[in-house]
Amino acid sequence: MVGPGDFSGDGCADLITRRADNGTLRLYNGDCAGGFGAGAGAVIASGWNQFNWIAAPGDFSGDGCMDLFTRTASGTLQLYVGDCHGGLGNGGAPVSQWAGWAGFSWIF
Repeated sequence: MVGPGDFSGDGCADLITRRADNGTLRLYNGDCAGGFGAGAGAVIASGWNQFNWIAAPGDFSGDGCMDLFTRTASGTLQLYVGDCHGGLGNGGAPVSQWAGWAGFSWIF
């Protein structure tokens, strides 16, 4: 689970989860009142069980949308940009990749 801030662009904080068995990434959009809004649990990506770490750094790319970082078992750090509407930009593909991150136990 990660708290990406306002991933959906509606002004409320959201939550993103990943299922351990199939790697399905789901968005639980907050309702600004301590609960979840309509469409909570919508699938936004699949196959994310290949990553051993996921984090929400905020707007790392500088485009005004919340982003996600992942790390593969081989240590490749990847940046996925959000689309400001509850999905992933760039066709769901990473926009940047950096090797050599396997040796870190904490990245925040």
